[in-house]
Amino acid sequence: MSIRYKEGKEAMKSLLGAMGSFRLGTLISVICIPVVTLLKPVFPVGAGITLIFQAFVCGRIGMEYCETDLDKSIAAIMAVVLAMQGSAWALLVGFGLNIVLSNWSVPGVKKRTVIE
Repeated sequence: MSIRYKEGKEAMKSLLGAMGSFRLGTLISVICIPVVTLLKPVFPVGAGITLIFQAFVCGRIGMEYCETDLDKSIAAIMAVVLAMQGSAWALLVGFGLNIVLSNWSVPGVKKRTVIE
C-alpha cells in the first residue's frame, strides 16, 4: 500500500482510506466463511443441476442446427461419446459416422433433401 501511496494522489488518495478498505474487505471475507462452510455440502448438487440445465440448452440449440434426422442422430451419438470418452473420440466418431452414413440409404425410403 505504501508503494502505491508514493505514486501520488492519482493512485491512492490517502493511506488510511486504503488500510480501511483492506480491513473492510477482510472483515466481509471472514464473515462469509461460516456461510460458505455451511453451504459446502450443497455445492455438488447445485453444480449438477447447473450442468444438466446447460447440457439441455446446448443440446436444444445444437439440434436446431441439424437439418435432417440423420444429422440429428449423428449429433446425438457424438454427444454420448463426448460425455463418455472425450472430445477426440467424439470428433473421430462424428467424422466416421458422417462418412459412412452420408451415402447410405434405407431401402424403400426416399432420401429427403434439405429445402433452402
